[in-house]
Amino acid sequence: MPLPEEKGRGLLQLNSCGEILNVNETLSSWLGYEPQELLRGVALQEILQDPSAFTCQYLQEGQTTDLSEHTLLLRAKDKTIVKLQATFKEQARQGVLQLVLRPFPALPQESSFYQIELDHLKQENKGLKQVQRVLRRSMEKFRVLAEYSPDVIMQFDRQHRHLFVNTQVENFLAYRVEDFLGKTHEEIGFPSYFSSICHNALEQVFTTGERLRLELELPNGIWLDWFLIPEFSPTREVVTIVTNARDITEQKKTSHELQKSQQKLKDAFEVTKLSSWEYGVREDCLLLNEELRDLLGIHEKPDLISGKQFWEKFLLPEEHGKLLYIIREASEHKYNNFKEVTDYRIRRLDGDIIHVLSSIRLEVTAAGEVLRAFGTAQDITQLRLTEQELEEYRTGLERLVETRTLELKKSEEKLADALRLANLGTWEFDPVAECFMVSDNVLEIFGTTREIEGGNMIPISRMRDSIYPDDQVKYLKSVERVTHAVDDFFSDHLELRISRSDGEIRHLYVSIKIAKTRNFIKYYGTLQDISTIRFTEHEKNRLTAIIETTSDIVSIAGVDGRIQYLNKAGREFFGIRNDEALAQKTIFNLTSARFTKVLSRKELRHADKWGTWSGQNRYVRHDGREVHVSQVIVSHKSPEGQVQCYSAILRDMSEQKKIEQDLIFKNNELDTFIYRASHDLRGPIATMMGLNQIVKYEIEDAAALKYFELYNSQILRLHNITVSLIELTKIKDRNCEISTIDFRNIWSAVQTNIAKLSESAGVMLQDCIEDLADFRSDAHLIEIVLYNLVENSIRYRRSEVEAFVRLEIQASKERDQVIIKVSDNGIGIDSQLQHKIYNMFFRGTDRSKGPGLGLYILKNAVEKIGGRTTLYSVPYKGTTFKIELPSL
Repeated sequence: MPLPEEKGRGLLQLNSCGEILNVNETLSSWLGYEPQELLRGVALQEILQDPSAFTCQYLQEGQTTDLSEHTLLLRAKDKTIVKLQATFKEQARQGVLQLVLRPFPALPQESSFYQIELDHLKQENKGLKQVQRVLRRSMEKFRVLAEYSPDVIMQFDRQHRHLFVNTQVENFLAYRVEDFLGKTHEEIGFPSYFSSICHNALEQVFTTGERLRLELELPNGIWLDWFLIPEFSPTREVVTIVTNARDITEQKKTSHELQKSQQKLKDAFEVTKLSSWEYGVREDCLLLNEELRDLLGIHEKPDLISGKQFWEKFLLPEEHGKLLYIIREASEHKYNNFKEVTDYRIRRLDGDIIHVLSSIRLEVTAAGEVLRAFGTAQDITQLRLTEQELEEYRTGLERLVETRTLELKKSEEKLADALRLANLGTWEFDPVAECFMVSDNVLEIFGTTREIEGGNMIPISRMRDSIYPDDQVKYLKSVERVTHAVDDFFSDHLELRISRSDGEIRHLYVSIKIAKTRNFIKYYGTLQDISTIRFTEHEKNRLTAIIETTSDIVSIAGVDGRIQYLNKAGREFFGIRNDEALAQKTIFNLTSARFTKVLSRKELRHADKWGTWSGQNRYVRHDGREVHVSQVIVSHKSPEGQVQCYSAILRDMSEQKKIEQDLIFKNNELDTFIYRASHDLRGPIATMMGLNQIVKYEIEDAAALKYFELYNSQILRLHNITVSLIELTKIKDRNCEISTIDFRNIWSAVQTNIAKLSESAGVMLQDCIEDLADFRSDAHLIEIVLYNLVENSIRYRRSEVEAFVRLEIQASKERDQVIIKVSDNGIGIDSQLQHKIYNMFFRGTDRSKGPGLGLYILKNAVEKIGGRTTLYSVPYKGTTFKIELPSL
């Protein structure tokens, strides 16, 4: 829309960038342009003689500061200069400026261009004065506001001199406001390093024109938050900088203390292997921090894993039940103060299984919804290993003394219990109230509580009355030393006993300290219950006394065989004086020469493999005599399985050996007598059995035949006893004939012999025999074992059920061994009789018609080939004999 024409006035509209939007014909004619020529994107700066002198921004600033008139020198189309007076009008619309231009009055003919310039400069000077007045008023307002500010406010020129400083600076530095004005930091007298920091910061803002914020420490240690704001000239040049400084010393201290606390907490977490954890219930995600990643063995850095992934990948399956129980407890008790502590095992990514002790807390909404679970987790694997070591030590100690008296075992258990640390509490004496302020531990030591005492204070009279009468003098002397002490920080300690209200006597270790100040004396200290320690010392002395007074030899030796400990009986046996060192003594020096290799190769290796070895050995007494001993060797190992030392218990068996030799001699004589007597009886028995057969054909009297039948049954019984005794003697005297065993052939022979028994009718024989190659033993003795077991089952079957006997032969888990099981559904054996069944001539019931030698023969045959027999029986259910045989 064309601008209206007004006589003697040119109209011009500009946008915010200075481009001409509209112009009337009057102005166009003054400049020698057509209006359309000026509307083709021409900017006002393009036709100004000095484009930098008057910018659109300058015009805008002039308008806002009531600078209503400006002198513009415009270049006409013919390059002549047209001097116009410009006046702002109100904006036509947003972002559009409108100027009204009038020509200056005509100059005389003789006026030169310099006169025009002079007028122009006068006009500019007038404008500058107006700007100065405005700036002066703004500065006055700024200074008033600055004085009321709690912060330090300054203004700097380009030479970094202070143009303005408010009075707040005097609260931070030992300078007055006058000391700053017109001077740089260096000229004021600040240290060079501080002046350099300020200089660099100011120079950066003057150069870049951008605001700057930094934390600055004053030479006196005060920290400031220093904010630098540039001030620009109309040409966008930084002319001054206003700074605002706020005291942040307390914030810095707080931040520093927080950092220290966080570092201490982090160090504590590292030392105790603690890590915090957090699980979002809604999101099903477990947040991972560095410590928790280390705990799980995760080397990459994911921020979280799902709860399902933790459950399936890390938590051991056997721990699921424990955590499910806690989850159910938490779901039933939905409150914020829920707390639970549990331990469980996890498998790290590297495969290691570790023990974790974790606390569990909940965050619950007002509606009872669980938002998250959180807590701490600690790796307690080393603690578990330590517990395992202690358990192994305790087990080894129990094995060492398990053959000793019951009193020694009780002493050992008490000694293990006494290893716990004693309770420790604190106290402080109030001389005004004449009472002791004590911790809860002290109350517990005295057998009372806060509830009973109504607080944590014990009157001095009550404390004095609790002291054991024999220790009163000791207590009073200590009090006297404290009260007369000259040292301002005197300390003393004593051990005394107290008598609790329940009559129990406690041993206490009391430390007493004083701290003297100008106004008062503080009495304080610690109190430790050492009753357990004293009791432990008593029990230890008792244990040592038992070991030292026992007639058995007790010793401890290193892996190299060097003796580390030898009790009194051992020293007397080997002739070692009490003052003689054991360092050069080894177990190999003490055994008989022919037993040394056996000891190192067999006994110690067996102990290393199985933990213990027991058997017999020979040792050389100090007088050179070899002595038979029974010996128990215990191998003590580290958690890694390395042998650390050996302990041994030796008992002199000289008398026992003599008795055994006499017994063997008597047994041999008895076996010889039994064999000869049985063998000599077989002839008369056979004759009497033959006569009985003749009687059956010669005598017809029924009554006489009945008596002869009874007579014959006793002859048969005597015959069976004689045969069994001869068989038993043969087993004892025979040498084992070792060969490869075919269990199926042996079982077939046993079945053939069993079928000859009249009682075997109606008994089902079952078998399950594995194919066992290269098993070697005595086939005849194995056949005797199987026959006697099956015969015993048949004799004691139950008539009311379908009787069966089942044989099972299979390889054992132990190398080169087989297991033989013979089971039946017979009458069983009462538990009170089971320990007697292997005795000679023992019969469990009146139903037995045998001589009672079957299981006795079985036992001797099994022992002859190095086996072991085990019995499992339930009355009226059945019996199972289990025999373990080694390959010979």
